[in-house]
Amino acid sequence: PESSSDMRVTAVSLFYAPDMAAGSQLLTELCEDLVTAGDEVTVICGRGTYLGGEPLPARETINGVRVERAWATSFGKSTIVGRLSDYGSFWASSIAKGLFASSPDVMLAVSFPPMIAAGAALAARRHGAPLVTWVQDVYPELAARFGLMSERSVGYRALRGLQRMTHAASARTVAISEG
Repeated sequence: PESSSDMRVTAVSLFYAPDMAAGSQLLTELCEDLVTAGDEVTVICGRGTYLGGEPLPARETINGVRVERAWATSFGKSTIVGRLSDYGSFWASSIAKGLFASSPDVMLAVSFPPMIAAGAALAARRHGAPLVTWVQDVYPELAARFGLMSERSVGYRALRGLQRMTHAASARTVAISEG
């Protein structure tokens, strides 16, 4: 980079503007602020929205932010299988986009769903870029707390291991509180 304010940033999140989910709004504000500061920002996100509806365009620029939307199934949240398919297909597609995107100076991954940061870690490593993980929800602990999975299950242990590996691979971890 030419100066400290001329970075190429790639962010990975399931949702982004015009989606109105809280995490989407926070990421949108951050990315637009980075563009205002002179950074080049690309967001890899899904084509769907938190509440459903018509798919968003595959590519567009929103307030200076280049938005690349990865393909995913769109079964919705009515069943666990449909939700897992949507997350899993987005995860695979977003990893491919991240691996073959222009090399960023830094990658930012939002922690929802929990595997996104792990995929971004692979892309960051390929590009030799530091990874910043933005933790908004604590998975899989949250799922166990709500009784959606047992802490003894293979799925829980696999997600927990993925989470630990991702945090270890992150140059920085940003949380919404000290706790």
